[in-house]
Amino acid sequence: FNQAIQVNPKDAVSFLHRGIEWKKQKKEADALKDFNQAIANNPKYPKAYLSRANLYIEQKKVERSFS
Repeated sequence: FNQAIQVNPKDAVSFLHRGIEWKKQKKEADALKDFNQAIANNPKYPKAYLSRANLYIEQKKVERSFS
């Protein structure tokens, strides 16, 4: 995913998938950054919002999961 992001830093899908990989590695801060970047790159990308919400729920930050 790093190469895809280097080639196209506006690709929301690559940021989402890299964020998912970070989450699997328990690197939640990195995952959150990538989910946020995916949303910034494409505000109409529901999978990015869902992934971020799930991360917040797992972190017991339920209030943030609604944003």
